[in-house]
Amino acid sequence: MGIFERGIKLLLPKEGLPKLSKIPMEEVKRVVVFSNTNIGNTLFSTPIFRELKKNYPEKEIYALLNPANASIFQNNPHLTGIFLYPGTKGEFGKALHQLRNLGVDLIIIAHSNEPEATPLAVLSGAKYILQTPNKNNPFNRWHNNPPTTCFPCKHETLHQLESLKYLGIEHFSCHPEIFIEQCWRREGEKKLRSIWERRLIGLQIGASTPSKKWYPQRWVELGKALLKRYPEYLLILTGSMTDREEAREIARQIGGNRVVNVAGLLSLGGAVALLERLELLISPDTGPLHLAATVGTKTIGLFSPTSPTLNNPCWDRNIHLPIFHPRPCPKCSIKECQSPFCMGQIQVEEVLHATQLLLG
Repeated sequence: MGIFERGIKLLLPKEGLPKLSKIPMEEVKRVVVFSNTNIGNTLFSTPIFRELKKNYPEKEIYALLNPANASIFQNNPHLTGIFLYPGTKGEFGKALHQLRNLGVDLIIIAHSNEPEATPLAVLSGAKYILQTPNKNNPFNRWHNNPPTTCFPCKHETLHQLESLKYLGIEHFSCHPEIFIEQCWRREGEKKLRSIWERRLIGLQIGASTPSKKWYPQRWVELGKALLKRYPEYLLILTGSMTDREEAREIARQIGGNRVVNVAGLLSLGGAVALLERLELLISPDTGPLHLAATVGTKTIGLFSPTSPTLNNPCWDRNIHLPIFHPRPCPKCSIKECQSPFCMGQIQVEEVLHATQLLLG
C-alpha cells in the first residue's frame, strides 16, 4: 500500500457505505460516470450514458474522462457535460473541486483506476457510489453495491453495465457509440485525398503496451500476402506518432505503391473517420480495434495476453473475428512485458483465413 492510499483512507468514513439492492433514483438529480482510462474502456462505457438517458431522461448525466481521448466523446448527445481527469495524483484536487461544485448525487465508477477513483467519488460528497465488478477492489466498502465478481466468460461492457441493475435498469444493449463529426471526415479526406475513395484494408501496427504487439516481420509477411490476394485494395498502416518509424519500415519491407503509412498523421477524430472508411481492420487488442468495430468496420482482433471473451466486440460477432492463443506464461505481467512472444503464436495463415471469411 502506497503513501497516497494510506493517507487517503484516513479521510474516508471508517464505516463505509450501506449496501443497497436499489438506489433511490428519486433522490438523484446528477449522475457522473467515471471512465477516464483508455479509449477502449471509455467506448465500453458509452452504453451506460445511453441507457441512463433513455431510462432517466430528466437526470443530468456527466462523464469524467481522460483528456487524452475525451475529444471523441465530448459530443455524445446523452451527456449533459464532461469533466477531465487523467487519473493522476497531481490532478486529484482539481477534479475533486469540480465534482464538489457540481453537487453530484450518484457516481458510477465504470472504468477508473484506484487508489484515486473511489476516494474521489467519496470525497466529492456523492450520496451513492456504484462499481461493478468490485470484489477485488480494496475500496469496495465505500461502494453501495455488495462485492461483485468479474466473470472470465463475460465481456467488459457487460461487467460495467451490471451497475445499472441497481438503478432498476434490467434490459440494455452492449453496443458502444461514437458520433462522427463531419469535420473529422473532412480532415481525413483532405490529408488522404489520393486514397480516400479507394478500397482499404487497415493494419494497426501499434498497441497500448508492447505485450499486445504482433511481430513486425509478421506484418510484413501478411502485407505481402494481402496485396497478392486482393489486388484491388490498398494497405493502410495505422498507429500513433510513436509507431510511425516502425510502420515506415514495415511499409518499406512490404514494398510497392499500394502501402500507405498514416501512423500519427491524423487527429483522433480524423483517425476515427479513417477507420470508418476501411473495409477491414486487422489489429491487436487496442483502441483502434474497438473504434473500428463501433463504427461498423469489419475487424480481426489479435489476442494472446488479453482475452477476446472480455475484449473482442460482443456485438455483430459475424464481422468481428478474434484470433486467440492462450498466453504461455503462468504469471503474465501485461504492462511490464517487453517481449510478447505469446503474440508470436499467431500465424500469418490464420489471419489470412479470417480475412478470406470476411472479404472473400
